[in-house]
Formats: sequence, C-alpha cells, structure tokens
Amino acid sequence: MTSSTWDFGGPQEADCGVRACSQLESVTRTIRIAIALIGRGRQVDLTGLDHQVGMLCAQTLDLGWDRARELRPKLAGLLSEIDHLATLHQQEQPTRRSNHQHAS
Repeated sequence: MTSSTWDFGGPQEADCGVRACSQLESVTRTIRIAIALIGRGRQVDLTGLDHQVGMLCAQTLDLGWDRARELRPKLAGLLSEIDHLATLHQQEQPTRRSNHQHAS
C-alpha cells in the first residue's frame, strides 16, 4: 500500500503508516509461504518470524489508536493465518519425529 491509499496525517505518521503496511504485507507473505510449504510436506524454519511480528506491532503502535484502527481488519486476518500456521506446524512436528525414528 502506498501513502496515497491511507490517510495517515502528517509526514512522520505517513511514514509510519507506510512502514506498518509494508511490514504487514511482508509478514503476511512469509506466513502464506510457510503454510504452503508445510502443506507440501516441507520443513519450515520459523526463526525470526517473532521478530518480524514484533516489528509490525511496534510500527502499528507508533501510528496511534485512530490510525492503527484502520489496520485492524488486516491484522485480524494475519492473526488467523498465524493461528493456522501454528496448527499446521504442531501437526507436522509429530510426523517429522515419527519419520525420523523409522529412518534410524
């Protein structure tokens, strides 16, 4: 999203809004790729995802309540995708351990 899509007020808030939207899109893309890979039976390293989400939270807080409220639907969607990823990842863990034990 660009600053022309969102009305974030002054230049500093506009910059924060663009950064938050960009980070939201980046995290969403990462989550969707991880879901697709796990769905294909691939092992996924989620190291660093917590940092990406933390950055998104910080950037959203920098917007202030009124500005951040505009991102609420997309953040709720991201939370749903993170929950789905967590479920898939947990289901995949026992399968990977079982396959590793049979290979030994």
